[in-house]
Amino acid sequence: MDGKNFCVDICVTGAAQGIGYAIAKSFINNGDFVAILDLNLEAAENAAAKLGNAKGYKVDVANEEMVKSVVDQIMAERGTIGIINISSAKWQTSRRL
Repeated sequence: MDGKNFCVDICVTGAAQGIGYAIAKSFINNGDFVAILDLNLEAAENAAAKLGNAKGYKVDVANEEMVKSVVDQIMAERGTIGIINISSAKWQTSRRL
């Protein structure tokens, strides 16, 4: 597979603005769906509306139960998550599931 036309569902935290937003935009430009995760739900929803092919969710990455709940919600809605990218101020990493 060459990486083109291989679309996945992706979660990006801290994606309502800054580096997280740029990362989300890059994935969306590749045709991927992005769950915009942010502490500020209104900002996440606005970013998702602006980017398209995205949905905003409220999450505090410092709250493990909240993270699990949001991931479960996304899995129920989308069926899969291919990548989780942590771009929030509290923790930064990226990994394929």
